[in-house]
Amino acid sequence: MFPEGPLYVEEARAPDRFSSASHYASDEERVQFPATTVFLGISMLLPWNVILTSADFFARLFGDKFLATGVFFYQVVSLTILILQVVWLGQVLSAKTRAITAYVIFVTSLVLMLVLTYLLDPEGPAPAGQEWLWYIVFVFMGAAGSLMNGSMFEIVAPLGRQYIGRLMIGRGIVGLLAGGSKAILKAAVVPSEAGLQWQSMAYFGGAMLVELAAGCVFMLSLRSPRVRLAALVLAPPGSARGALSVVKEIMPGPLAIMLVIAVTLNVFPALVVQIRPSSGINFEWFTLILTLTFFAGDIAGCYLTSSRCASLTKRNAITGSLARLVLPALIGVQAYASLPWLPGAVSDSWAVVLVVLLSVSNGYFSTMAMICASEAVADHKRGHAGLVMTVFLVVGLVIGTSTGVLWPSCTNSWAAAVA
Repeated sequence: MFPEGPLYVEEARAPDRFSSASHYASDEERVQFPATTVFLGISMLLPWNVILTSADFFARLFGDKFLATGVFFYQVVSLTILILQVVWLGQVLSAKTRAITAYVIFVTSLVLMLVLTYLLDPEGPAPAGQEWLWYIVFVFMGAAGSLMNGSMFEIVAPLGRQYIGRLMIGRGIVGLLAGGSKAILKAAVVPSEAGLQWQSMAYFGGAMLVELAAGCVFMLSLRSPRVRLAALVLAPPGSARGALSVVKEIMPGPLAIMLVIAVTLNVFPALVVQIRPSSGINFEWFTLILTLTFFAGDIAGCYLTSSRCASLTKRNAITGSLARLVLPALIGVQAYASLPWLPGAVSDSWAVVLVVLLSVSNGYFSTMAMICASEAVADHKRGHAGLVMTVFLVVGLVIGTSTGVLWPSCTNSWAAAVA
C-alpha cells in the first residue's frame, strides 16, 4: 500500500488568499480519492490508445501510412500545447479549466469519430476528402491530450506520491484494457470489412462514455478539500518564470523520465511485435500475449514505488534510466534471432522475461522520476514541477515513437539481405 499518514496541504506557502490552517482529508476521502485518481489516469490516455488500437481500420480506409501521419500531427500539437502551458497558457487558464476543456474536446471528437465510422460503406472506399477530416480530429485530440496531461499532473503533484503513483497506474491500465478489448472483439467479431468497422465503433463509443464519466468524476472530485485547495493554488499557477525556474531544481528528473519513455517506446510496440514464437503458438496471439504482459508489468512497476523499501531518489531514477539502454539490444537479438549472424532461436519464455523487464522498469522508474521531481521543490512549486515533467515525458514519447519506426525498416532491409 501507499505510505500512510495525514493527508494535508499546508497553506502557509500558498498565496495570501488562504488562511494558515491545514486541510485534512477524511477517512472516506483517503480511500476514495486515490481510486478516483486511477480512473482519471485511465481517461488521460484512453483516446490515444483507441486511435492506436484502430490501426487496422485506418489502414483499410486510407492505407498503411495514414496512421503514422496522424500520430505525427497528434504528437506535434500535443508537445506544442504543453510548452505553451509552461510559458503562457498556464497563466491564463487554471488547471481545472484546462482539464474540463480537454474532456469536452475528447468527448466531442470521439462522437465525431463514431459518426464518421457509422456513415462509412464497409465494402467501399472512404469518401473523398475524409482523410483530412480525420487528421483534423487527431489534431484536436492531440491538443486535448496535452491539456489533460499538463493539468492532471499539475493538480496531482502537490498532493503527494500516493496520488502521483495512482495516476501513473491508471495510465498503465489503459493499455491493458485496450489490448484486452481488442482480443475479446477479435474473438467475437467475424473478420471482415464490416467487422473492422463495428470493432472501431465499439472502441470509439466505449471511449466516449468513459471520457464523459471521467469528466463528471473529475468535477465531483474537486469537492475534496485537498483537491479544491490544489486547484485554487494553481489558478493560475503563476508566472512563466516560476514554471521554468523549477527545471534546475528537479534535474536530473526530467532527463530520467524522458530517457525512460524514449527507450520504452523505441522498443514497444515496434520491435516487440516482431518477436516470433519459437513454439507452435500462433504469431498473432503470441504478439497479443507479449502486449498484455507489457501493460500488466507497467502497472506493477508503478505500484512498486509504493513499497516502503523502494528507494525513491533522483540518482536512482537517472541510474535506472541509463541501465535500461541495454534492453533494445537484448530485445533486438530476440527479434532477429533467426538471422545468420544471430544463430539460435531464443525461447518464448525469454521473450516474456525481456518484456517484463522492459515494462516493470518503465513503470517503476518513470513514476519514481515523477515523484522525486515533485518532492524536490517546495509545496507551492510542485504544480510547476508536475507540468515541466509532463513536457519531458511527451518529448520522450515523441523521440521513442519517431525512432521506433526505424526497427521495421531495418527488419525489411535485413530480410532482403538474407533473401
